[in-house]
Amino acid sequence: MSFPTSYIKTEGSQVTRVADVAQITGDNFSEWYRQGEGSLYFDCHLFEPIPYNYYFARLYKDPSNWLSFRTLAGDYRVTLREGGDYYVLSGGNYQQAPSMITYFPGGFGSANAGNNYGTQDSYIPNFNTLQLTESSNHLNGHIKKLAFYPKRLPNAVLQTLTEE
Repeated sequence: MSFPTSYIKTEGSQVTRVADVAQITGDNFSEWYRQGEGSLYFDCHLFEPIPYNYYFARLYKDPSNWLSFRTLAGDYRVTLREGGDYYVLSGGNYQQAPSMITYFPGGFGSANAGNNYGTQDSYIPNFNTLQLTESSNHLNGHIKKLAFYPKRLPNAVLQTLTEE
């Protein structure tokens, strides 16, 4: 799959590039995504110091139903919003290393930089979109690798896959 990026002016005066926010929706999403259980691997390099708030990726249904992983004031955080409820796994200072989330009937789990952050019991909505970064808290860096595993990976595997 390929996605257009923002226009990059190649001549004349200097300009600031608009942040790229990619979304995978419709058949492009449903042909590989598995409702009910799966694991998402995300590795990126940030150009700014970690204390900022960055959205890396978000599985999305609507404004009240999503699962994201991001930094918040420098801490690694996975948040599920299900209706009016929020469920959070946080893991201390974010390390510039691979991250993973896994979701399954009854909850979700996470790991970053070889650290296992456990699981959280919750209902998992049926998502229809994968968003890479977000317009107001876009990723100031580049994505090195994004991978999807169509099954729930055990926490020990998440931990191993995110070690550097």
